[in-house]
Amino acid sequence: MCDQKYINSYLNNLLTEEVPKGTKLMIANLNDYGKRAIVNYHNPYSKFHKYADIVINIHTFGENAEENTPLFHYTTVNSLNSILESEYFRIKQANFMNDPDEFQWASKLAITDLKKYGATVEEIEKFKQMIRNQPFHDAYIWSFSKNNDSETLFHVYGGNEGIALELGEKDVMNMLATHNSHGKDNLDQFGLGDAYTFPLNVLYDA
Repeated sequence: MCDQKYINSYLNNLLTEEVPKGTKLMIANLNDYGKRAIVNYHNPYSKFHKYADIVINIHTFGENAEENTPLFHYTTVNSLNSILESEYFRIKQANFMNDPDEFQWASKLAITDLKKYGATVEEIEKFKQMIRNQPFHDAYIWSFSKNNDSETLFHVYGGNEGIALELGEKDVMNMLATHNSHGKDNLDQFGLGDAYTFPLNVLYDA
């Protein structure tokens, strides 16, 4: 853990002449936790960045779609006929997935880590409350597998008439990203109603 001298020195280097006096005063009046939070957020070698840096987490949980890996979507023959007739895939709203944990996977992983690193009961409860109040309730999930011959997935999603549709990961991502962003290819162009799409590599055990 960084000592107080290091914290103050780091803050002094951050608070250059361009920073408004009011902001400097506000930071100077923060308690030790507040000052450490600012330093940890800005210091690329801090534990915060070791565990929470978005670039690191993208490489940890994100999926590289550039290789156009074959992905398999398990469904029924009737559903395939509907897809072909309508020329649309139906992607389910997260609250109606057959696996209630599907959209909670990341938050449950976080709670496990919080316990591992000694978080208090109160801190964990605050985290759970944040998840319950998060704004991503209007979320949709389209699930794929890299396994082209899973008896379990054939049974769960196909019943007695299951099939596995093969699609390329890069093709799927390009289709979804273009549709959800309304053709915009730069975040600076995004406005109300435009969505950024990304693939997550969620690994389930047996």
